[in-house]
Amino acid sequence: MATTPAAADSPDATDAPAKPGMVPMIATVLVALLAGGGVGAYAVGPMLGPASPAAAEEEGGGGHGGEAEGGSAHLFKLDGVIVNPAGSRGQHHLITTVAYEVEAIEDEPRLRAAEVELRDHVSALLERKTLDQLTAPGIRDQLRSELRALAEPYLKAGSVKVFLPQYIVQ
Repeated sequence: MATTPAAADSPDATDAPAKPGMVPMIATVLVALLAGGGVGAYAVGPMLGPASPAAAEEEGGGGHGGEAEGGSAHLFKLDGVIVNPAGSRGQHHLITTVAYEVEAIEDEPRLRAAEVELRDHVSALLERKTLDQLTAPGIRDQLRSELRALAEPYLKAGSVKVFLPQYIVQ
C-alpha cells in the first residue's frame, strides 16, 4: 500500500515520534516512585516508630516504663522534660527524655513512686546548665553521670544505667 501525501500530514503521523519519548519518561517516574517507596518503607519508616501499638509495647515504648531485653533489667522513663537553659531568657529550650534502667525489679516501682520529685530534680539540674554547656561535646556522658546520682537515693537493691534517647536543644 502506497502512502499518500495526505496520510503523511494526518495528526496520527505527527504524534508517532512523540510517543517513544514518553516511554522513557514514564519509566523514569515509575522507577523513582518505587525507589522512594522502598526507601520510605525500609529506611525512614522504622526510624519514625513502631508500626503498631502492640509493637510499641513489645519494645518497652508504652507508657513510662517496661521490661528491657531479656527481662533482666527494668526501664523507667521520664518523657517530655522541657527546660529553658540558664541565661537563655526563654529564647532556647531543651527537650529530653531520661530513661533509667534498673536491674532489681523492686527499684522500678520505687522510681515510679518518686516520679514527681525525680522529675523536679532532673529539671532543676538541667535548668542550671547554659546553652553552651548543653551543646558541648561529651555533655551527654556528663549528664548521664549527674542524672544517675539523682536517681540513686531512690534505689534500694541495685545499680542504674541512664539513657537520653531524646535530646533536642533549640
